[in-house]
Amino acid sequence: MELKITNKTLCTEPQSMNLTKLATLIGENGSGKSTILRTIFDEGLKNKGFNNHKLVCFSSGQNENFSELFGDYLNSERRANKSLSLDCFYYDKSWSKLVIFLATATKQNGFVRGFLLKHGYIDVSEEFSEDITTELSIKVKVDSAYISRVKMAIEDEIKGNPDTLVSSPYHRTLESFIDVKIPDDFDFEQPLSPVEITLMESDFSRISFENDDSSYFDPIVTFFTQAADNNYFIIKDTLLLRFKHGIELNDLSDGEYQILFLYALLDLLDSENTLFLLDEADSHLHYKNLEHFWSVLRGIQGKAITTTHLLDSISNSGIENIKIVNSGKIYSPEESNELVKRFETLSNILEAKLKILSFYENVVLMDNENDWEIFKLLVKRKLGNTQEKMEAIDDSFKKFAIVGKESGWDSHTSTLAKSKNLWVENFKAFVNGYHAKTKNIFLLCDRDNLPLTSIGNDKCTLLVNDSGLNKFEKREPFQTHVLAWKRREIKHYLLSYSALGEKRDALNNFDVLTRPAFLYQNCSGDYLQKLDDGNLYTALVELEKGHKEKRVRYLIPEYNDSLASLSSNTVKPILANFIEQHIEEPKGFNLKMANSFVNDIPACEISEDIVEMYKFLVGKND
Repeated sequence: MELKITNKTLCTEPQSMNLTKLATLIGENGSGKSTILRTIFDEGLKNKGFNNHKLVCFSSGQNENFSELFGDYLNSERRANKSLSLDCFYYDKSWSKLVIFLATATKQNGFVRGFLLKHGYIDVSEEFSEDITTELSIKVKVDSAYISRVKMAIEDEIKGNPDTLVSSPYHRTLESFIDVKIPDDFDFEQPLSPVEITLMESDFSRISFENDDSSYFDPIVTFFTQAADNNYFIIKDTLLLRFKHGIELNDLSDGEYQILFLYALLDLLDSENTLFLLDEADSHLHYKNLEHFWSVLRGIQGKAITTTHLLDSISNSGIENIKIVNSGKIYSPEESNELVKRFETLSNILEAKLKILSFYENVVLMDNENDWEIFKLLVKRKLGNTQEKMEAIDDSFKKFAIVGKESGWDSHTSTLAKSKNLWVENFKAFVNGYHAKTKNIFLLCDRDNLPLTSIGNDKCTLLVNDSGLNKFEKREPFQTHVLAWKRREIKHYLLSYSALGEKRDALNNFDVLTRPAFLYQNCSGDYLQKLDDGNLYTALVELEKGHKEKRVRYLIPEYNDSLASLSSNTVKPILANFIEQHIEEPKGFNLKMANSFVNDIPACEISEDIVEMYKFLVGKND
């Protein structure tokens, strides 16, 4: 199978990739691995499939780009009043409980059933090999809009039109489902208020799942997916999956959760014309599960394209399946000696790198080394107003070693810095047994979708409020500090009225922001702004604190979360004009360009978050 790929952002020239069964994309952070998957997924959404294959997309975290692409597609389909197609589908964490339940309930010889049995999470009946312990608790409803559609369909049938909603496989299945699971008679005359029910495998034999000839999928999978989409019938956020002894899915480890989710997708959706797009699907897997996962993936009926950073995965996927990605361009191993060098020297490089890091008192983990360069530039522009201060700032930064490591936003447990913390644990194990100089490890995370209430305390306005993350125990050789930007990521702190020039108009318009959230001259963008007789001033909210005669009035500015939470898909293309090289090699982030751009930012237009982060980092050395 030859895939034609046109990358919209990194490598714009058309390219092709031969895919027999499995292709594993490897490369550094920012090399374009995930972008290639998104390009294929985007084309699949537009054409209802890709190269005559249905697409099943999975990401180990809440990938904003996949979510936005798929969300826009679903909204357009709903506006057109089209029924949900599963030909190209992105499965995020909200689907995990449902698909895992369907896998154990419908695939008795499947991977999910085998994993649950092996680990003692379920019991099965001797007579029918039926899962007799797993329960899915859900709330269901039928809203007034659907009732109206049913009534109109009945009227159309009376007029002689047989092809209506009530004759569709979905509605016929829905009628059977309600007859079996809703205790009171329901005839679609009035809406059904949300009611909680419990499903087990035994229920499926009593429900008539009508087949849709146009669907690739099992009618059970098709019905439940359509019913849960947009809370159409099943209210998805009410799902609760319980195994034996009341163990809930949320009680399992991250690795167990992820392997079950992946196995469920393979159990339910694998076929000869399925193409799985798996973005870092191995990120949380224990090495024993990792080996088995790749063994399973090599044996699927369909095809898969995966991305990975793990050496074990590179080895297990098979040398013949490796594709190297650099600046969005795909290379086969025979076209590059990079893969050979990786295998020959990776272990030595890793050991040497950890050894060197242990010489530093401070180690900083950021999503990308380039983020640290941006941070340094902003600090020096904000605080380095004299040559003496500039030199002092440069000296302070020399005390830090930088490691590029993604934040690893874990959409399953809604916690931050999982992959960074895993790195810390590995580093701790490495330095155990000999003296290391490291005193502090700082985990600087992109905020992404983390609520603002989770960030900031009396010690620092950017510390993550989770005592399980910011910790220090006497037996540990160093202290770990987890911090997060208040803006979605550090590039958002480059948004400046003065430096962007006319490009600011891409943000300062009502399709993107409200007027108080606009970028304004000589304003950092941290707080909402209002106009007063033509002059800008910070919008203040008056509050009272204390009791009776001790009450104190004080003013606080209203935080500009609209600007801080802007989609990265909106911000990055704007900034790319100023900080990325697109014409000459090496393409991508260009430090010289970034330095020139930051120098055009007035100090007053740089956020106080930059100061707070810097003070916290250097303060740990005092």
